[in-house]
Amino acid sequence: MWRERRYLADVESRANAVVDHAADEGWLTYLESEESDQTPLQKSVNALARDLRIVHHPDDGCCS
Repeated sequence: MWRERRYLADVESRANAVVDHAADEGWLTYLESEESDQTPLQKSVNALARDLRIVHHPDDGCCS
């Protein structure tokens, strides 16, 4: 169980790093209405960012 949690924490950390880099490049958006001129990859990263921002799971460390 510990290994699974550690693995999931690593995946979430890497996903957050991807989102941070997109923000640094200036194209990250949380609004689907602002994605019309973006590539499929950019849209996927935006969707990932939305999920990381609002979707939480038991034991993910985000909720107390």
